[in-house]
Amino acid sequence: MKQDEFFNLKQNNSSVVDYLEKFNTLARYAPQDVDTDEKKRDRFMNGLQEEIQSILVAVPYPDLESLVDAAIMVESKRKAAYETRKRKMQQQQSGPNNPKYRSPPSSRPANPPQRNSTPAPAYRSNNYTPNRSAPQHRPEEEGIITTLALILQLVPKEMDASLVGSRGTSLVSALPR
Repeated sequence: MKQDEFFNLKQNNSSVVDYLEKFNTLARYAPQDVDTDEKKRDRFMNGLQEEIQSILVAVPYPDLESLVDAAIMVESKRKAAYETRKRKMQQQQSGPNNPKYRSPPSSRPANPPQRNSTPAPAYRSNNYTPNRSAPQHRPEEEGIITTLALILQLVPKEMDASLVGSRGTSLVSALPR
């Protein structure tokens, strides 16, 4: 039955656009499940791939169209990130002609002079401080941060007030617009 097919509809390996087409086709057979915009958004969201859902769930969408736009954007970003990783892996595996890292030539003499002084202490000085000038991000974190920033651009300004963190700070204001 088409109504059951709609109820069990999942994106799986299809694109968001293909999933939307199937969603709209089958929704006609289950009008009680899509008679409000909220029901449409919920049903559509629940059928998306889990990775896309986990990114989109943090933002309230005013209508199905804005949810679909955000899902397409997330899918596009994920695909671009995958292609970039794939290209980098292929470059790394291109063989010994392109080594990933070459150590610089050593400036130390081959046989260092022998010292007859006291051995160095077995403890470390407390003067060592690692360089912590900038936090290091993994590429996938940067992709998620960029994607969330793009999604938040889709959220109407009047909804910004509803996106407030637990400390009363806006979750939107920290991101570029």
